[in-house]
Amino acid sequence: MPVDSLPKVIIYSFHVPLFFILSGYLLNTNRTYAEFIKKRFTSLMLPYFLFAVISSVYYLLPEN
Repeated sequence: MPVDSLPKVIIYSFHVPLFFILSGYLLNTNRTYAEFIKKRFTSLMLPYFLFAVISSVYYLLPEN
């Protein structure tokens, strides 16, 4: 690893732990695990499947 500037070394030494601390702080614990999974599924997988269906239809259309 090449010698980096001091500010870059300082920032890289704590940015990942800071992310985990902030994400744990912002975690909502008022929901059950099943509610959490359902919400995450609908917010992540529903757009994924919608995009997959739309792109599949687009690619299956005949070219002119």
